[in-house]
Amino acid sequence: MRGIRRSIGAAKVQKAPATADLIRVMLDTSPDDLRGKRDRALLAIGFAGAFRRSELVALEVGDLVEAPDGLRVTIRR
Repeated sequence: MRGIRRSIGAAKVQKAPATADLIRVMLDTSPDDLRGKRDRALLAIGFAGAFRRSELVALEVGDLVEAPDGLRVTIRR
């Protein structure tokens, strides 16, 4: 079966997009401990910046700089 899928192809199963309402629910249900704060920050920055997963996990605290118009994010790769 894998050989047939490789030669003919198969439709990819797409996931539903994360909408602003869904992100709001995830942010609101996150616990208020240290892990919850980290998760909320990653969700908010990732959604606002439309970052790929690899870009998001590569961020360091020094990559985030407050600017008058918001937050400036340096993407290393």
